[in-house]
Amino acid sequence: NEQHQLSACQQRTPALCLHGVHDPVVIPSMGRTAFEYLNTWGVAARWQEYPMEHEVVVEELNDVHEWLAMQLQ
Repeated sequence: NEQHQLSACQQRTPALCLHGVHDPVVIPSMGRTAFEYLNTWGVAARWQEYPMEHEVVVEELNDVHEWLAMQLQ
């Protein structure tokens, strides 16, 4: 197993992880694993799932807008 470490700057950069529960391109468990690794590495990451495939939906765009607005305060 290769050990990964993030710099302090990388750890301070928040992440928003969004995924479609029906995504046939990037299976949901892969997205969830990436999110869990970010948390393990000390990143303040948020996970959200949507009833969609490999696409973008309005609800997701609204969540991105809200999250970005909070980060830029």
